[in-house]
Amino acid sequence: MRSVCRILAIVAAMIATAPSLRAEEWSAVDQTIAAVVDHYVDAGLDRAGVRAASETDDVTLVRRLTLDLVGRVPTAAEVRAYVESTDPDKRARLVDRLLATPGFVRHQAESFDAMLMAGSKGSLRDYLTRAFGEGRTWDQVFRELLVADESDPGRKGTAEFVKSRAKDLDRLTSDVSSIFSV
Repeated sequence: MRSVCRILAIVAAMIATAPSLRAEEWSAVDQTIAAVVDHYVDAGLDRAGVRAASETDDVTLVRRLTLDLVGRVPTAAEVRAYVESTDPDKRARLVDRLLATPGFVRHQAESFDAMLMAGSKGSLRDYLTRAFGEGRTWDQVFRELLVADESDPGRKGTAEFVKSRAKDLDRLTSDVSSIFSV
């Protein structure tokens, strides 16, 4: 998970420093989301003087995606089906399939619980499982963690994030700014 977070942080930094487009410019762009993201990632790599790695083979890709998204090694049947597929959209379909599994929700909840509660005795796993399972946005999760409401059954456990840091406001400030700045 740490490698995924690091990659996301690098991509976010690249996108954040790329020249932005106004809303009317976005609507005029006749490109796929993937093409737009690739454009900004490539621009960031160029600015950083980094050359992108070559595209990986199908076996490695299905292994990496399955490990990163659901926290397990793909089965032999999954690898074989992916490698043998001639569908031009097989990558997108693989990602969509993995994102739709309970394994994705479980793995993300475990990974984010470890990241958010590092060094604390509490756990956010139950809350995060519900939040990821319901597709809550990251800004909604952020608000629910910082403005905990234990009376709301859907937010049960959110107070653990602040409670575990409340005795040391410097730690709370530092943790919030470093965890949520990505």
